[in-house]
Amino acid sequence: MIWIIVVGLIWGLTNTFMEKGTKKSLNLPYLPEFFQTFLHPRFFIPFILNQAGSVLYSLQLGQTPLKLAVPIANSTAFLVTILLDKRSMRTYFGASLVILGISLCLNS
Repeated sequence: MIWIIVVGLIWGLTNTFMEKGTKKSLNLPYLPEFFQTFLHPRFFIPFILNQAGSVLYSLQLGQTPLKLAVPIANSTAFLVTILLDKRSMRTYFGASLVILGISLCLNS
């Protein structure tokens, strides 16, 4: 179960850095902008870490009940992403409603 939380942490951390990395490019005139953004280290390194988290998630799905793995990983990723970004109070209120909903699902 701890590995599912680790996956959520990896996804949440890398989401923020990938978003920031999309604002950078390599400025190479012979490459399309997509490849310039994708190959920039500020995007590419978090992307590789994110994919490693996805591999770990796939490996852990066989050992963790699906009704627990999916909400725990996704809600952890969501909360980490929210905490790392500067958001409004409405976003935090919405995040608290998501937490309430996830806890209700896990307890039933």
